[in-house]
Amino acid sequence: MSKKSRDNNYSFDFDEINNDSAENSYDEENKKILFDFGNSIENQKSDLHIKSEKGLSPLESLKKKIIIKDDYSKNTPETSEKENGSLLKKLKRYTTDESGHDVTEDTPPLYTLKSVAEIIKSDSDELLNKLSKKYDVQFDDLSHSSDDNTSSPKNEDNSSEDITQNSDNAPTEAFKKMSEESKTRFEKNLFEELFPNENPEPEETTETSPNISDIDNSDSESTVQNATDNISNTATIRFTPVADRHGNTGRINVSTSTKSIDIRQELTKENESEGIVSNLPLELDDFDMYVQKDEITDINSAKSTLRKLAYKRRKNFISLLVCAFSFFISLLFLLPFLSDVTISSPRTVDVICSLLLLFGIVANSDMFSDIPALFKKNAGHDCILSLSAVLSVFLCLFAISKGENIYHIILLSSMVFLARAISKYMQTATMFSNLKLAASKGKKYGIEFIKDEATALAMAKNSIDGDVCITAPAKTEFISDFFKYSYFKKKFSGKMPLIFIISLVLSALGVVISYFYYKSIFASLYTATVTLLIAAMPVVCFVDVLPLFCAAKKLNKSGAFILGAFGADKLETANATVVSTADIFPAGTITLENFKVLSENNIDRTLKNAAALTEEAGSTLAPILEKIASTDKTYQKPDSDTIKYEERLGLSGWVDNDLLFVGNRSLMLAHGIEVPDMSVDKKILAQGMFPVYIATGGKACAILLIRYNVRKDIGKLLSRISKLGITLLVNNCDPNINEDMICDNFGLYDDSVKVMTAVGTHMYKNAVPDTDIISSPAGFKANKLSILKIMSAASRIRSSNTVLSVFYVLASIFGIWYYVYSSFAQSGGLLSGSAILTFEILATLFATVSFLIRKP
Repeated sequence: MSKKSRDNNYSFDFDEINNDSAENSYDEENKKILFDFGNSIENQKSDLHIKSEKGLSPLESLKKKIIIKDDYSKNTPETSEKENGSLLKKLKRYTTDESGHDVTEDTPPLYTLKSVAEIIKSDSDELLNKLSKKYDVQFDDLSHSSDDNTSSPKNEDNSSEDITQNSDNAPTEAFKKMSEESKTRFEKNLFEELFPNENPEPEETTETSPNISDIDNSDSESTVQNATDNISNTATIRFTPVADRHGNTGRINVSTSTKSIDIRQELTKENESEGIVSNLPLELDDFDMYVQKDEITDINSAKSTLRKLAYKRRKNFISLLVCAFSFFISLLFLLPFLSDVTISSPRTVDVICSLLLLFGIVANSDMFSDIPALFKKNAGHDCILSLSAVLSVFLCLFAISKGENIYHIILLSSMVFLARAISKYMQTATMFSNLKLAASKGKKYGIEFIKDEATALAMAKNSIDGDVCITAPAKTEFISDFFKYSYFKKKFSGKMPLIFIISLVLSALGVVISYFYYKSIFASLYTATVTLLIAAMPVVCFVDVLPLFCAAKKLNKSGAFILGAFGADKLETANATVVSTADIFPAGTITLENFKVLSENNIDRTLKNAAALTEEAGSTLAPILEKIASTDKTYQKPDSDTIKYEERLGLSGWVDNDLLFVGNRSLMLAHGIEVPDMSVDKKILAQGMFPVYIATGGKACAILLIRYNVRKDIGKLLSRISKLGITLLVNNCDPNINEDMICDNFGLYDDSVKVMTAVGTHMYKNAVPDTDIISSPAGFKANKLSILKIMSAASRIRSSNTVLSVFYVLASIFGIWYYVYSSFAQSGGLLSGSAILTFEILATLFATVSFLIRKP
């Protein structure tokens, strides 16, 4: 059917063009281009127009002007011009318009049809010509340095013009060629913009063909010929119109060479002029500079170290038994039937108890290894214990020689060394159990901090104010820096050198003051020993070890561990952590209430494919569908590919060469799949269940009615994490789960849960890939929800550390003050050993009760 474009004065017929288009099988897009071209020609004032008379249509007016005679049809092409005359002369009256103008005469064309490339080129040339008259324009064009055999765009244009002149189908061929080239160029540019070549191979360069990196044509294997053909696609123009201080005119540098831009680098790049270097510490901290000898490097070395720790644990346990034996035997002299012996024969009792004390000191002989580090940063509480042990031995010898009764001081020393033996055993036992998990075979996870700021902000989008510090599980084979985290002294342990120096100064002052006050060497030695024993009270041995020991006993049951007080302190700084919906709703918490078939598709095959799809994506629905599929004993998991989670909609992907959809109603409608009426979903939701549709082959096959249940232990753990101020970043692929749903079911604060967006999830997976080795302050096996237990235990370790540290400092200050006040201010003699022993026992009990309230 012909298309006509009409207005009041013009008429243009497209029959011929459309017939050619049909013969050449053009698509609808080319027809539209031809129609628009016809409209543009029709709007020009052409001499070929036919004026219509008033009241008549253009066709009727044409019929009225042309009168066809009977003898015209008899003329044949063989008739010579001599017999019939000129054909144009005979038809002259038909080719003359009302004004007497003959349309067959040669007239200049009103316009020339140009291609899109010519129009762009002419506009660019005109603009550059104007600029070149005013400024100094320099061109960096590959067309000047190309080989002679290389065809230029101009030649291509001329060839297209020749086609237009010599071929009947030239207009349509030209339009077809132009549209195909435009479409190809657009698709190519769009593809390369969405998927840029990040690591292009360098092109071979010559003296005549400079190397270019074209962001619109980044094919590393393209030749110089292709680069020259596409030289008009892009250009970089540097425009400096302002004259410089020497009076030179502005310059315009036009270059066809462009370079790719790393968007991430440009966004995170700091201002170099301000001297700021991004993501680089100004100096290494103490932990980075700390080097631990005999550090384990792989699983084999970890196993050999595990055997050494087992031997060391047995040795410390024997030392604990020896110290316990010496303390409890010495404690027997406080019983009523032996108290008279203590009063009547003090020297005998002192000798016996001194020998028992010596056994305890020998059992703790490894504490003397810290003496070389008395005034160094890595000095620990063993420095104070070593010095107090030496002074206790001298005091015992001097008291026995003088016949002084120091039974209670000896008993106090035995209690201190018993506490030290207990702490050493706890430390070794904790390290052994942790290393046993870290060196075990099988899947393990280390806890990694998200260091990239852009990734952290994308994961916690609009959920955390201020700085974001996120911990996430990272699958690994081996966790390194085990002993570095375990032995590095931080917090209270790092302050022990200062405490030791203060204790040593106070002890020296006590010696001087006691000697001048009592004029007695025994008083001086007694004061120095008591001062160090107060500074070395049992609490100091448990500040770091006891919280870690309790945490290990609890965490190891679930396959998790924390390395050292420094590791716990580092974990406690995080304000967000990553969990998965499959961990929040593990197998058994999601139940299938009902099932309905919606189409006649192969439902068995569809359910098996759905089970494979959800299992591959890690969906919470996987256990349900896996249970259904496993009813067939011959079931084997089919191959799945191109799995995608469409945010808040559901899963889609190819399984066993079938396109499968598992999700909610919106997912089905988005892919043009018919589902039951909305009233069906409302009825299901009103009953506390969620509808899940399964579709394949363009049809909805089945609808599952799912109910989500809450486990109490998981609810308590999530509530505990929420109260600590830690935001849960949920990695989700279940369309029914969102922030409100989790908060309502588990009773959490509204702002304590953030379901990560698709962008955040993608960046998270790239930031935490599977690795063979990782340096981590903690780790766990199997259950990813253990990361929440670790974060909770780390917070409690730090708080209990703080409680014990503060209590120790206050108790030490009060004990020394009480001894000085009682011994010198009241002038009633030196404070008795029984009073000092009672004070330290009470201090230890109060510290233990305070710890049990906040224990991990």
